[in-house]
Parts: sequence; C-alpha cells; structure tokens
Amino acid sequence: RRAIAQWNQAPEALARDQDALKSASGARAPKVIVKRVLTQVEQLANALSESTPVLRSDAPPALRAEWDTLFRKKIAPAVDRYLAYLRNEYLPQASRSPGLVSLPGGAECFRGAARFFTTLDMPVEQLEQTGWTLIRKTEADLAALIGVDSAKLPGRLARLRKHKEPAFDQSALLAASQAAARRALKAVPRMFVRPARTNVTFQAVPPSMEQSFTAAAYLGSHGGGPAIVLLNLSRPQERRLMAEAIAFHEALPGHHVVEALGYPIGTMPSSGFLEGWGMYAERLADEMNLYSSDLDRAGMLARRLAAAARPVIEAGLHSRGWTRAQAIAFLRDHSILSQ
Repeated sequence: RRAIAQWNQAPEALARDQDALKSASGARAPKVIVKRVLTQVEQLANALSESTPVLRSDAPPALRAEWDTLFRKKIAPAVDRYLAYLRNEYLPQASRSPGLVSLPGGAECFRGAARFFTTLDMPVEQLEQTGWTLIRKTEADLAALIGVDSAKLPGRLARLRKHKEPAFDQSALLAASQAAARRALKAVPRMFVRPARTNVTFQAVPPSMEQSFTAAAYLGSHGGGPAIVLLNLSRPQERRLMAEAIAFHEALPGHHVVEALGYPIGTMPSSGFLEGWGMYAERLADEMNLYSSDLDRAGMLARRLAAAARPVIEAGLHSRGWTRAQAIAFLRDHSILSQ
C-alpha cells in the first residue's frame, strides 16, 4: 500500500520535470548527458511494456490488480510521454558544449553550484588549487605505499589500470564487498561509541541498468529489513582494486552509519557532508586496518585521486572551456579509471 501511494506520484513528478526542462530559458544539458539519460528511460519504457514490477507470490488478487493497473494505465504512459519529449524535442536542442562556459551567466551558475554543494563560496582559482593540493598529497601517499618515486607514478597508474586477476568474476566482486562489510561491522565497537542497530546487505543492480549505473549506491532499508547497497557487478576486473573501498564507503563506516548508528551526516546527494563522509570513511577503514591487502589500500588511494581530480576538471569544463576529450585525458593521467 505504501508503494502504491508513492508510485502514484510518479506521473506528476515526470510532468513537473518535463515542465522544468521546457522553462529553462534556452539552457540545455550537454548532448552526451541527454543521450545517456535517454538510454535509461528507453530501458525503463521497454521493461514496463513487457511486464509490471513483480509482487510477492502471496499478494492478494485485489492488490495485484490495483498494482498492475497503476503501472499499465498511469506510469507506463507517463514514461512513454517523457521519453518522446526527450527524444523528439529536448535532444535536438541539447548543448554541444560539455560545460556551462558557453552559456550566459555560466560562471555565476558554476560558482553558485559549488557553493550550494560545499557551503563554501570560493573563486574558481581557489577551487582548482584545492583540487591540485589534494592530487599532489594523494599522489605522494600512493607513491609511498607502492614504493616508487613520484616521478614514476604515471607509469605505475597505467599498470594498476591494467591489473587483472582472471578468477575475479562477478561472484568474487560480491563476495569481496560482503567480506569487507562484515569486517567493518565487527570493528564498530573500536570505531564508534554506539553499537550498530541494523545490518547491511549487497544486491546486484539489474543487468539492464548496469551500463548507466554507478559502481554502487546505498539505498537504506525498506520495510524493516537490512539496509541495501546496490552493487554494479559489471566489469568486475575494473572494479577489483576499489571493491573494498567502495564497500566501506557505502556500508560501514560510510553511509550506513546514518541508519545503523543514528549519526546525522547529511542527506543532500553529492554534498560535501554526505559524500565527504563517505570519502572519510574509506580512510577511517584504513586507520582501523580493515583493508585486506596493500593492493586494496592502493585502490582506496586511487579512488581518492579520482575524487581530487574532479574540482580541477569541473573548473576546466565550466570556466576554462575544456572539451570532453581534455577532461577524459586529465582523468587518464590522474586516476586508474578505464576509458
């Protein structure tokens, strides 16, 4: 019943979003982003055309009929309308620029966005410098961990990017994540003054969402069960080095502390508070000796390196006129992310 009440709001929410896109004073999202979202909506529309989301087998017939009617008569048509708008009206007018720099007021918009998410009002030069400071510090930490001179780090990053463990498949990625979460749960008394009240479990992202989904996402609990972390099991070889860091980030001592221990670390997606805590949690796990090897610790620092590169890239795209290719090249030089 709660789900039906919530999903009843979906058509109106999609219509509001469409109206907001129409009234954006000529500003349009980058075409590459619109195409990615379009793919997601197409996958959703196709899934809804084949069947409604599955209810438990013991659901009462009347409830099942109401559920099916809601998705067939209201939600699926609303998704189809939204898909048609994105494909036929929004995409043709999408921006060819990957950033805000070409838009009127783009510089002010970027500074406002940075202030909104970080609560810090800083000029773009200071934002860039913050990124570079974090990059250099993390590069030094990584070089010390793997025992190379900082000048040789780019070559070592390339080797880490190509690191392969043939036996590390999807099941191994899931198992490594779960094992890390169990170690963290046992270490809670050494990390926090409160005991953990709830557990966390990992579930695979549906295959249809893998291409457009992040590495993992914390969902919390629904209906009183354990909290859920959605885990993207595609490309397990690429995710090997960062698997444990991601588990600590999403579960304990990361985002799950809100539910498990009642700590208010913020709710704003991508904010300095919420994601800042997640990054801190990766480092805290290292202080608590929760990583199973130096290779996994290197993965933690590699994730930090990619995050440190973001302020520089954001400033480049939104204030310096960087192309998408320049941004990708910068990440290739300063992270182990694949193409």
